[in-house]
Amino acid sequence: MHSKLLFSKKEAAQALSVSLRFLDGLIGRKELRTRRLGRRVLIEGRELDRFARTDHVFPKEQMDTERVPFIPMNGASELPQDEEREGTEG
Repeated sequence: MHSKLLFSKKEAAQALSVSLRFLDGLIGRKELRTRRLGRRVLIEGRELDRFARTDHVFPKEQMDTERVPFIPMNGASELPQDEEREGTEG
């Protein structure tokens, strides 16, 4: 258990051994609750403990949908939208 009451985002990321960007994602997806003190975003120590003691498994389908599609360097695209546009021209 943490002895501090409130952690900054940087301190919380260090405590969880994750990057600040990953922590921002957790906050954005509401997997990690925050407190506001003026303009500061703070995370309670007990919230960090709660999060750290819970398993977090991401389904394979969720991970696959977050990837950016591959676009070849020659400018050609294999995306379906491009095929539809070709048929509607001229």
